Amino acid sequence: MKYLMNNKLNETELISVFKSVGWNKDPKDILQDFQNSYYVTAYENDKLVGFARAISDGYYYTSIFDMVVRPEYQKKELLNS
Repeated sequence: MKYLMNNKLNETELISVFKSVGWNKDPKDILQDFQNSYYVTAYENDKLVGFARAISDGYYYTSIFDMVVRPEYQKKELLNS
């Protein structure tokens, strides 16, 4: 498993992960949402398997807005390789 922070994103991959858990976010908003946030992505080989997105004031507060993991990767212990 490889974890990246604020890496370049592929909109099709993001939509696929959202759909895998039944979330139907508006595709036109997805990249903009991520560009205005901090995020961590998780990849197995070259496949995006999950991510977490947060917004912060850079001082005190950070709020997690999305944490999405493909169902087949949920409840598994994943180690950084």
